[in-house]
Amino acid sequence: MSRKAAELTAGSFYSGVAAKADWPQAFVCSELVQRTPRAYPTHHHERDYFFLVLGGDYREGTPRRMNEFAPVSAGFNPKHVPHSGDAGRSGAHLFTIEFADEFLRKHLASVPGDTVLDFGTREIVWTALRLFRCFRQRETADNLSFESIACELVGTTQAREDYANDSAPLWVRRVRDRLDAATAVGVSVSELAHEAGVHPVHLARVFRKVTGVSPGEYLQRARADRACDLLLNSDMPLSEVAAECGFYDQSHMTRILRRYSQTTPKALRALAIV
Repeated sequence: MSRKAAELTAGSFYSGVAAKADWPQAFVCSELVQRTPRAYPTHHHERDYFFLVLGGDYREGTPRRMNEFAPVSAGFNPKHVPHSGDAGRSGAHLFTIEFADEFLRKHLASVPGDTVLDFGTREIVWTALRLFRCFRQRETADNLSFESIACELVGTTQAREDYANDSAPLWVRRVRDRLDAATAVGVSVSELAHEAGVHPVHLARVFRKVTGVSPGEYLQRARADRACDLLLNSDMPLSEVAAECGFYDQSHMTRILRRYSQTTPKALRALAIV
């Protein structure tokens, strides 16, 4: 461990802590709001934690690999692993969940020893978003709901993304980037295969093996991610959000968001920074 890496205790961050809730011997949930650009020095945390990027420009990683996180993206960092980062011109809005060792032992849960990035199945994203909604409604939410979703969140680390490893084909990342950019338009497997330089059947098989979902499911989730971003970080009317993200109409967007976030567009918009 680097001697230059400061340790941050549970609930402590370089960004401003807008709200925090502590369940002793379980986990600490924090909503972080950094309204101006800021560089974060190398540091590590005393607890394993998940983070959900809700808005802004956020980067995090090591000198060898700095990862950029768009709004509605997420990941997991193990305790005692040094990293640094920064909030860009738009600042950053994050939600974090730091787990106590006692909670993990009690629930016979294990977490990875290295960072997990959730850019494929988005299981971390959608589970953390549900927990964030509970956090915002914590005065009326029950402890069982918090504990249940927290356990689900720990389980999402088992669905890590292989494409982040050197062994994954480079074209998988290119296809993923193409799908991320195609949320408002249609795209076919044959088009993706032509651009990737592989056979359509090979693309479909390997893409699912690497990311855990089919190209069609990935695109649908990317559209849902984009919709969440606009709901949280803009005043665009719901019908325009639906059109911008490639949904047939507002009701179609509502059905898809209910599937992944188990809530409605209006409820998601209520989670924006106050």
